[in-house]
Amino acid sequence: MKTTNAKDYVVLLEAFRYGLENGFINKEEISDWAEKIIEQDDLPDEKIIDLFLCSNKSTSEIVGLLNEIVGFPKPPFSGRAILGVLYHKYISGQLTFTKLTGILGRFPIEFDVLSDEEKGFLYNIDDYYS
Repeated sequence: MKTTNAKDYVVLLEAFRYGLENGFINKEEISDWAEKIIEQDDLPDEKIIDLFLCSNKSTSEIVGLLNEIVGFPKPPFSGRAILGVLYHKYISGQLTFTKLTGILGRFPIEFDVLSDEEKGFLYNIDDYYS
């Protein structure tokens, strides 16, 4: 019997939380992801079901649910997962360059897992395009 624990996805769920708060992930994307997990499980995790049903909830309620699942401290590799999501959103045209540079300008402050070189690169992008 296949069953998924929501805690197995904390890095991705933290990327969802950050993306939802910063406007580059929407509720439907989170719900669609949860639906795929539910379809492959014999006994889906209750938190995954809650995420599937989240499209009728407010953003703050969903962020609260994601924070509850992820917990504290935040997973260190979620910063890199977020960069991957940003890349795909930008390449597919779902994220404007202006929005991307604004997010990247704040990014190193919020995620302390990047190297000094990576942080410097992100700061330079923001400075250059400001």
